[in-house]
Amino acid sequence: SARQPANLAFPWYIIRPIGDPTMGCGPCWAAVVTSCSRASTAGLTAHQQKCDSKVGHQSMEIVKQGGTHLAAEDECKNYDPSRYLDPTHVARIEHQLQATLAETSTSTELELPSLDLFSIPKVVLQRHTLTRLVLARNCLLELPHEIQSLVALDWLDVSRNRLKEIPAAIGKLVNLHHFSIASNHLRPLQRSIPLEALAQLGSLKHLDVRWNRKLEGNALADALVAHVPADCTVLVSRLRPPPSKMHAGERDATLLRSQLEPWSTPTLRRRLAVEFGIDTDPDRADREAVFDFLLEAYAARGPRSVRRLRGIAPPTSTQPLLADLLNELRHTAFPLGAKRERLTVEAEGYIILQRPAESHNGSPKARLAAAKLKHHARAWELAHALLRSVDPDFAKLYTAIAMTKQFVGSPHIDTENVGPFFGLALGNFEGGQICVESTPFEVVEMDTHNRFGKIDGRFPHWVAPHTGERYSVIYYQTTGTVVPKSLAAFS
Repeated sequence: SARQPANLAFPWYIIRPIGDPTMGCGPCWAAVVTSCSRASTAGLTAHQQKCDSKVGHQSMEIVKQGGTHLAAEDECKNYDPSRYLDPTHVARIEHQLQATLAETSTSTELELPSLDLFSIPKVVLQRHTLTRLVLARNCLLELPHEIQSLVALDWLDVSRNRLKEIPAAIGKLVNLHHFSIASNHLRPLQRSIPLEALAQLGSLKHLDVRWNRKLEGNALADALVAHVPADCTVLVSRLRPPPSKMHAGERDATLLRSQLEPWSTPTLRRRLAVEFGIDTDPDRADREAVFDFLLEAYAARGPRSVRRLRGIAPPTSTQPLLADLLNELRHTAFPLGAKRERLTVEAEGYIILQRPAESHNGSPKARLAAAKLKHHARAWELAHALLRSVDPDFAKLYTAIAMTKQFVGSPHIDTENVGPFFGLALGNFEGGQICVESTPFEVVEMDTHNRFGKIDGRFPHWVAPHTGERYSVIYYQTTGTVVPKSLAAFS
């Protein structure tokens, strides 16, 4: 993307894919990092996250506006872009990779585990005499067609990566004895493993496809066994029952487990290791096991602390609008039952209104959004005027508001938000603060009763129990420049 993130203070860069897609994109990003301070790269971090899904793992060329070349194709290695903000990490991995390649330049065995590789370096694919290749615990997105050039391989381990499919070129590795593709992201069998190519591996003795969520059960084992030699051991995970994951509205927000539930399993596993010093093997300890360890560790440490903040009161000139907006919400006909929006949270009413500019693109969905906005125009105008009096800058940025009635509990993360939101609560009630996890050991309670609280919904958050009549208006943004995560709640 050639758009400059608004919060970048340093000269911006044009980033475009170039060259051989089997190269990675790490040091290209690192080239920017090494020339900028940590603070100034925060905007680039967010902007890159928006671009990652489009550029994939292609080699990247970064050119400073004006044409100064920063990173050539032959300087590109294969690193995890999510870590490029740490130059020490980049340097360490680069040194380790180069040292390993140099030390094994004449060897027939090569092990490159845990190097954050997104693709296999070309120099590896040119080592046609390799008999053993270990690429486990990386970030490989694909096995390239050129893998067929490694005809001498008898051991190939690409477990613990991000592979979605195996190329038909694998059938050319006729000397392969051991093939491990465990713990990847493989698709269902018909779209991930070419059985005809598998049948060409006449020397195969060991095939491991365990811990691929879409490849499980006896039927899979039977299909694989039918296409490998009779003396080949095939390892397949047992068919697991579907997870009984609760919706946000079904969680008891007063329980620590419910407050932690929105986090992904890798995040919880990392917290267990970093904060409590307990390491777990993903191959042996699933989400439930991680929760068992985590809750036990929290219980031994004691309850999390609570920090209380108050939101911003509107200026005196606009405070009368609070009563006007409350009156409008009281007279709003919130859809009930299955017609209610966002059924996964606990609330008596929930209505989303899109900003007008987001609604006028001519599609049926946009026309419905525009009609709904017109129906609730008075509530929108009052809500907008109140926010504008408190934060005129964000009043220009938010893309939608959510009007709720009796929202409570429902710990969740707003995965589509690109930055913090503002919350306003109205009515005659007690309690009902917006709670958000600010650190692993602290929760912030934000008082938004007739006040605007600024919360980053990309952290787990929920509404505290309350009594009485509580309405709320949430202003949030789902498009535009991503704001890097920093504070969970703002005073």
